[in-house]
This record gives sequence, structure tokens and C-alpha cells, in this order.
Amino acid sequence: MFSPAHPGAVIKDAYIETAGLTITAVADALGLAKATVSRVLSGRSQITADVALRMEKALGISAGLLLRMQDNYDLWHARQALDLSRVRQITLPTAS
Repeated sequence: MFSPAHPGAVIKDAYIETAGLTITAVADALGLAKATVSRVLSGRSQITADVALRMEKALGISAGLLLRMQDNYDLWHARQALDLSRVRQITLPTAS
């Protein structure tokens, strides 16, 4: 199974580079620091709800889609890294 792409990388490839935009121009449009946008687009920072809403308005990308992509990315990486061998299932009482 392969790692899902970080949503920032998808945005960078499909929108930013395709349109010939600079990080500075995108940061200005989003009202964010250039360093923040750079970290998100390089996959070093998560896309938060705040950033997703800004991107939705500026780029027309659904904030919900961006957050689902981020969740899928985070979950995949957690599954690869987390040792669940000591976690045991709890049996819950059934409703009568």
C-alpha cells in the first residue's frame, strides 16, 4: 500500500505551479505568512481548518476535501508508525 499524498503537495502541483504562482503571491492572497504557506505546500505542516477555509475562498478548493485529505494522510502515517500490540479490545455490554 502506498502513502497518500500530502494535500499541500497536491495543491502545489495542481494549482500553484500550474498557474505559475509564487509562494509570496499565495501567502498574500491567503493572508498568511510566507513561511506558513511554504511549510503547508511542502508537506511539513498540516492543513488546518483555518488554512482550508482560506484556500477554499482563494483557490476554489473545497475546505472539506482538503481536511479529509489531511485526515487520510495523517491516519495512514499513524497506522505505519503506531504499535498497537499492547492495546486490547474492551467488551462492551449489549443493550437489552
